[in-house]
Amino acid sequence: MFMAIQMICFLCFTFVASSSPSLSGYYSYLELTLKMNELLDTYPEIISSYSDVGGLRLNSPISAIMPKSKILMIGGLYGGYPIDAYQVIYILESLAKAYTSNDTAVIKAVDCVIIDFLPVLNEGAYIESEVVFNETGSFQVIYTDLKNETICPNNSWAGTNLDRNFPMHWTPNNDPCSNDYSGKESLSSTLLTWAYNANNEDFYDFIVNFQGDGNYYAYPSAYQYLEHSPLEEYLYERVMSAIPNNYYSGQMADIIGTPLNGTLLDYLGDKHFTIQVAIGDNNKLIEASAIDTEVDKHYKLVLAEIISRYSQVSAYFVKSEEFECEIVNCTYYSNVTVEFEIINNSTVSTTVSLLVDITFDLNSSFSSPEIICSGLKIYDNSSYEVACIPFANGFDINSQKLYALSSMTIQLSYIRYNKTNDNDTFIYDGTFANDNLNSGEHFSGIKEIGDNAEDNTDFENDDNNVSESTKNGLIIGLILGFAFLILVIIVVCVLCRRKKSEQSEQSNKA
Repeated sequence: MFMAIQMICFLCFTFVASSSPSLSGYYSYLELTLKMNELLDTYPEIISSYSDVGGLRLNSPISAIMPKSKILMIGGLYGGYPIDAYQVIYILESLAKAYTSNDTAVIKAVDCVIIDFLPVLNEGAYIESEVVFNETGSFQVIYTDLKNETICPNNSWAGTNLDRNFPMHWTPNNDPCSNDYSGKESLSSTLLTWAYNANNEDFYDFIVNFQGDGNYYAYPSAYQYLEHSPLEEYLYERVMSAIPNNYYSGQMADIIGTPLNGTLLDYLGDKHFTIQVAIGDNNKLIEASAIDTEVDKHYKLVLAEIISRYSQVSAYFVKSEEFECEIVNCTYYSNVTVEFEIINNSTVSTTVSLLVDITFDLNSSFSSPEIICSGLKIYDNSSYEVACIPFANGFDINSQKLYALSSMTIQLSYIRYNKTNDNDTFIYDGTFANDNLNSGEHFSGIKEIGDNAEDNTDFENDDNNVSESTKNGLIIGLILGFAFLILVIIVVCVLCRRKKSEQSEQSNKA
């Protein structure tokens, strides 16, 4: 009997754990908990429960030379918007799947950061809203932490409104029964103790709060009365220019038509890049069949921003050009330039090193290069100095600071004394390193004078290695094909002999 009960319990647990979300396509709190445990079990090498705010953490086992930047994804502060928790879980699971499926872009991005996922911060409000849904078929929006300080006959969900309890322009509200009650003091709600660390150097660099509905992306209202750098302005504009077509963006105060005090968006947005996303139309639940399509839009935008912010540091061959001497009695044949570029499309500064040696077919026909190195900040088009160390056949950029959203250009100019043959090939070979690499990457290629970046889009790989791999693949394919042909011949011979033997036996019987 006891074993039968255990089996029934196991089957019930398995059904709940494996079934799709039951609340019109959304997770109940139990299902959400089971889903998080499932992710922990499925991806133990990259997902853990060691988060600074609760929830789950995505952190690859790859270590970086510099401390990794941290990202926070929150499923809102209120109850009644279950798509917010769904969105956070969807992003976590999608990143984990892509990482373990060897998605190169995701691997490169995730290896650079630590991401904490908190699908439900206000557990009590989430559960109470679920109870109302089971009774009425509609989710009840609950704004408070449900920890009321007094008896409120007209408000069963009295407590502190978490999104009025942050220090930025916190304003007292003397009505503890109001849904806008801001608490006895800022950060008085026990659910917000983690926010005391917001001014620490190791706090989150990038925060996304999925909260509410209304089809908008909001940036801090404090943005209008606090000074922000050109870089910060550029970043907000970049994100807002990429939002889904049916969404709009703006400062929160402009979107809702009134200033708000004590909000998460303004408080964390004061020192950290913070956006708030309201998914779906006002007061309209997204149907189950459309949920994944909707949340996938925001996953793709968040992923693109993570990739852009943290993993886009690359060195490239740009172009080579030749200008023949056109004056009378010229003492040389032409001027040749070779250009490289290091680009930091991320939003954090890094330190880079690039050592390159260049060899022409006939080095004696070329002078030693004159080298010009320069830096450019993309977001405001301002320049900065870059120190290059020239040597006989190349250059060395050693541990130079590469600013966020900036580039370094290295141009080498040669005098070509004479042209002795039609082979204009040159080889560049060296090492590229930055803070996110534990060791340098091989940086090499074979080019002809006059080539540019469009002739070869993969400049971080060794061209010789690629061609060698192709050759090896062809050889293996030929060997396997030949072996298969021999096997077919053997089978045919065996069948023929068997057929001949059967015919002989029939002849003898006759």
